[in-house]
Amino acid sequence: MDFSLSEERKMLQETIARFFENHYDNINKHHINGNLPNGFDNSLWQESADLGIISALVSPNFGGLGGTGEDISIVFELIGKSLCVEPFLSTAVLSNTVLTSIPNPKSNLISKIIEGNLLISFAHSEMNSRYEESHIETKAEFKNDKWLINGDKSFVLNGDSSDQVIVTARIEGNVNDRNGIGIFLLDNKEINKRSYNTIDGYRAAELKFDNSSGELLARDHHALKCIIKANSSGALALSAEALGIMQICFDMTLDYLKTRKQF
Repeated sequence: MDFSLSEERKMLQETIARFFENHYDNINKHHINGNLPNGFDNSLWQESADLGIISALVSPNFGGLGGTGEDISIVFELIGKSLCVEPFLSTAVLSNTVLTSIPNPKSNLISKIIEGNLLISFAHSEMNSRYEESHIETKAEFKNDKWLINGDKSFVLNGDSSDQVIVTARIEGNVNDRNGIGIFLLDNKEINKRSYNTIDGYRAAELKFDNSSGELLARDHHALKCIIKANSSGALALSAEALGIMQICFDMTLDYLKTRKQF
């Protein structure tokens, strides 16, 4: 099999590599950006949108320039090499995947993501989920002509600074049922949150919903399909990021072995 990149993707790779080399020229930038109020540099996020990096993670069907597994791998390998902390994973991969996979895709929101004008977090993980994609304890109830969400979500990337949050909640059934799941879009202002920095420098939050109103995006098998697709895209992105990190570690080790002197 031929794993070489096309000319277009080589250009994409070179452009993004230069961008990250200019903005993340040393490890201190990773620490500085991670400790900013939002956990990342807003101006750098906007620059990445203007350059088309966010667009590279979105399908042409929704105004993007890529969105394939190959595009995700290219971008996130370079993110790993630079240790970039901007919300590419939470907004441009996880949330974008949900918004493009629901029965009625949210093209207006996707366009704002591409432009760098909208941040959305994907809140699915829970304290007791143990990586089970259908294990959802958070409840959703339709009352007085609106959906109300109650429960807790854990480790929501950029959950403290996003404009909106995509939340998975159980409409009916037991906590492990693969049916009866809903996906909702909430305004982040309605959510109680506790933010913290993760061990790898990202910003995450614990979210608590107390009769928070939301818009139903998908339910039942459509919802589960979106969850699986989003988590799969996220796993690919993190794998590529890890590959980039390992490559840098290898290069640094090799350089050290070439220059060290034995005493």
